[in-house]
Amino acid sequence: MIWLDSSWLVKLYVEEDDSAEVRAAVDGAGSVLVSEVAYVEFHAAVARRRRDGSLSGRSAGALIRRFRRDWPDRHRVTVSEEVVGRAADLLLAHPLRSLDAIQLASALLAATGAPEPLRFGAADVRLLAAARAEGLDLLLAR
Repeated sequence: MIWLDSSWLVKLYVEEDDSAEVRAAVDGAGSVLVSEVAYVEFHAAVARRRRDGSLSGRSAGALIRRFRRDWPDRHRVTVSEEVVGRAADLLLAHPLRSLDAIQLASALLAATGAPEPLRFGAADVRLLAAARAEGLDLLLAR
């Protein structure tokens, strides 16, 4: 069971550093979990690349279509009151951005009572450090 933060979810669709490792982790995972905010964050990442010229409009459209086709197969954690409260607490304990705190809070909630350990994947070093400090196993130790 693995958790993909939005930065790692993007790596499934856009060739970046660690994309091969992310694809291998997803291929070997029984379940891939994400936060619902990843839907918006993915679109933001593609739109940013389109604006900066690193993706053509045609390529961006193809990525979005593929992502939307795959989205229903992702196990998603809803941004609930519990997630929001836990994210606020995480912000007091770790130097995180707000959406990273929501991602981590969602992963921690998903890990609670899970039948197997949840392994956490993200690109941001602060988020990874916070996930490790909160007791999550990391997909790639940095």
